[in-house]
Amino acid sequence: MLASVPVLDIDYDQAVSDLAASGWARSPHALAASAADLLAEDNGRTWTVAGDEGVVRQHVIGSYTPYAEALPVVRAVGDQLIAGLSAAARKRAWPLLPAFNEATWGRYPAGTGHITAHRDPSAYGGIIAVFTLAGGATFRAWSAEGQVTEWQTAPGQLVVLRGVGWPEPDSHCPLHEADPPVEGERRIMTLRHNLGGAGAGYTV
Repeated sequence: MLASVPVLDIDYDQAVSDLAASGWARSPHALAASAADLLAEDNGRTWTVAGDEGVVRQHVIGSYTPYAEALPVVRAVGDQLIAGLSAAARKRAWPLLPAFNEATWGRYPAGTGHITAHRDPSAYGGIIAVFTLAGGATFRAWSAEGQVTEWQTAPGQLVVLRGVGWPEPDSHCPLHEADPPVEGERRIMTLRHNLGGAGAGYTV
């Protein structure tokens, strides 16, 4: 692994246990601040305002890149996450995680940027990894039993959500949402595995 590639600070065994119990896992210090800055590097992206989707209400400015075309540092971090979680999953005799094939970046403006409670579309399998790169907001996630947990996001944090069909055929993404940032813009990077292939889209 290149020396310039950030090393993730994640307890993978605990993360897999949390994914089994609640459908989501949080790593408060997954990235150093300098690493978050590297992942936020623009690289000439095209940004568009995302509108509401079905019952989901949101205000976010987003950018999409096929994972294979993302900066090497992005792919190195994503591959490291998949390898670490897959190694922990093997101890439970769970199937290996599919590799990421899509990367998106989101900018949530202060006071207005948000997304209401939702599950990611059924096009997304494996895991969904959401890295906070800048700013913060109240984030909520619901367990399979309906228990809600909330926390204030901060740069370097990671939340991993189960996708569809992993680790069990009937697994699905847990409900989650994010409130508007109180101060400054919140920026995130999300890595996913689209079951139809990169750029195949999804049905709401």
